[in-house]
Amino acid sequence: MPDTVAEVRPDRTPVVDQVFGHNKAPLDEVLKADFADMQKAIADLLAEAGDLPKKVNSDDDQTAVGRWIVKARAYAKRADEVRQAENKPVLAAQRGINAFFAAMSDPIDKAVKKAQAMADDFVCRKEAEERARAQREAEEARRKAQEAEERAAKAKSAEAAGRAEGKAEALHAAADAAEERALTAAADLTRHRAEGVTSSARATYDWEFTDKDAVYGTLGILGNFIAEAAVVTAINGMVRAQKGRASLPGIRVFPKTVASFRG
Repeated sequence: MPDTVAEVRPDRTPVVDQVFGHNKAPLDEVLKADFADMQKAIADLLAEAGDLPKKVNSDDDQTAVGRWIVKARAYAKRADEVRQAENKPVLAAQRGINAFFAAMSDPIDKAVKKAQAMADDFVCRKEAEERARAQREAEEARRKAQEAEERAAKAKSAEAAGRAEGKAEALHAAADAAEERALTAAADLTRHRAEGVTSSARATYDWEFTDKDAVYGTLGILGNFIAEAAVVTAINGMVRAQKGRASLPGIRVFPKTVASFRG
């Protein structure tokens, strides 16, 4: 059987030029036409595998199997070399396209990150202020309710006592409402809509390393072979799924309020 690897015609047009050119042809058709010889050579190679001994029982059998394996590896290597060559202009074009658009999107992402940080800071302050205001209103209503109750106790007539007790009851209800508002969700405390954009807060969770050695200690012997980026990705997934219940030695999980916008 021949030992030479099927070569590609040197005069053919690169696939990328054919597929992406003005007279574009279907990729599958181009590949089948240009690499028909290589496909046939590999099909013949695989058919030759059927002639190999069913079981190696001698040095001659071992030689036959080894010779076929060497040839098969050469075919696979050549096919991969051609694949890389065909991909090279495609990947170069992809890199060029990515770089062109990244030059536009990267500055946007950077500016959005800065604006988001300012918005996050504002909703955190607004949430705290709204909760504090509601708590102050509750405390003030309780104080006035107590004063009304004291007036009712000192009232000289049943009518005056009834009025004072009614006022005290209303003030206690107002205090209850204010206390409930102080405990409401961040989104409800901070929601604001203007000019077609709704702004509110969203409660989420974030995390940080406190002891990387402790984190890697949970991975056992495999920790020596896992890149930090992979560990970070895994922890991000855990915190996203488990939220405040997420727990791992060497990290701190904490609640975080971020601004949310909807058009």
